[in-house]
Amino acid sequence: MLLKSSYKRVMDIGKALALLDKYNLKDKAKRECKKRKIEEVPYDLQGHHKVYSDLLQSVYYELRDKRDSRLKKLGLSTIDKTEDSDINNWNREMEDISDAQRVLKETADYDYSHR
Repeated sequence: MLLKSSYKRVMDIGKALALLDKYNLKDKAKRECKKRKIEEVPYDLQGHHKVYSDLLQSVYYELRDKRDSRLKKLGLSTIDKTEDSDINNWNREMEDISDAQRVLKETADYDYSHR
């Protein structure tokens, strides 16, 4: 299932789940699903994706805090006109996480409505 973001980029569920690997969250997600007693079979897509989204949200906040701290050090109040590569990379990662969260939610909602 492909979904378009507001940035005219495309994120699919595979790329969204790959972010868990990128940020080393897969094992933490498995533990959290087990702790919340989210069933594996039948697969509870909504429950799993809620966990995934929550974990990605924590990464988003970490990136946002790094970006804001860097902006403050540079004396900038906005990200619109910065040439700083770290800030631009953090913004791209944050956009990817937002896209992934949107895809996870929409996929889980679609799955639930078609049971």
